[in-house]
Amino acid sequence: MKRSALHRWHEKAGATLAEENGWYVPFRYSNAEQEAGAVRGSVGICDLSHIHEPLSPYARFLIAGPNTRAVLSKLTSLNLDLTTAYGSVAHVRSLVTRHELGFLVMVPRDYAESVWESLLDAGEEFHITVFGLEASRRLEA
Repeated sequence: MKRSALHRWHEKAGATLAEENGWYVPFRYSNAEQEAGAVRGSVGICDLSHIHEPLSPYARFLIAGPNTRAVLSKLTSLNLDLTTAYGSVAHVRSLVTRHELGFLVMVPRDYAESVWESLLDAGEEFHITVFGLEASRRLEA
């Protein structure tokens, strides 16, 4: 079973892990409906490293919710109006693409935890929520 660069972080955070396409993924942290509601009301972050990049040396995060731009703007000077931008997020070379729920941020696996923690710190004033795959599916429905 493959594991994201944040696997240990998810375990420490108490995530319920599940198998998805040969990966251990955070399925939920608490209650998926509450997670989805917190994202809809402010901002959340989800590890989607397992999607579309099965052998990639990159980690992939979804940042979603109405305060997404405010959080990302603290960590990057990229033009977030573009569909895709390549530059720095939290001082790490990143690819940022727009997503129907917010933005996808792709960073090298070796920097995944530091960028993840930076995003959580930047989102603290907005009560950023980590959310799992189950809440992600509810948001996309």
